[in-house]
Amino acid sequence: METNFFKYLTAINLAPDVEWVLAVKQTASGSIVVSVLYKDAACGDKAAKVIPPLVFTAPPEKIDACFFADITTAMGTTVDIINSMGQYQKQQEKAKQVAQGEKSKSSKADKPKAEVLDKYAAAMQKADELEAQGKFRDAWMKVPSAQEFPEHAEDIRARKAALSAQFDNGLFSTI
Repeated sequence: METNFFKYLTAINLAPDVEWVLAVKQTASGSIVVSVLYKDAACGDKAAKVIPPLVFTAPPEKIDACFFADITTAMGTTVDIINSMGQYQKQQEKAKQVAQGEKSKSSKADKPKAEVLDKYAAAMQKADELEAQGKFRDAWMKVPSAQEFPEHAEDIRARKAALSAQFDNGLFSTI
């Protein structure tokens, strides 16, 4: 007895990481039940495991007549679904990587802001120390410029004005 079953199977062009599980069972009425399950190891999506097997229940002659035509049509749809799942999963991974990249960019952008605020706080603290010692001109010199810290411009101008009011503005004052 010669069959062409496996020639037809190879003509369907299975991918290397694809597995078809074929189960055949004979019923008491003389019909057979053929179950074909498509598994693609490359698709990591768990939803692919939900796709049911394709089941044929008929007398052997009827299955012989339509098996490869029906399986090619049905499995083509299944392959398309699984490939879409795989593409979707790849796009999700890509989106995660992009999101992580953006997150690291934003954390890097936050560092310079923190450094700028630390520099501002350190300069103001030094000015406070000098003011407490009565060195108003030196304190005025340590207050940072409003151009360097535009978000604190009002505070800086007010602080410099308060310190300059403490200067002895006499023309012939002693230093």
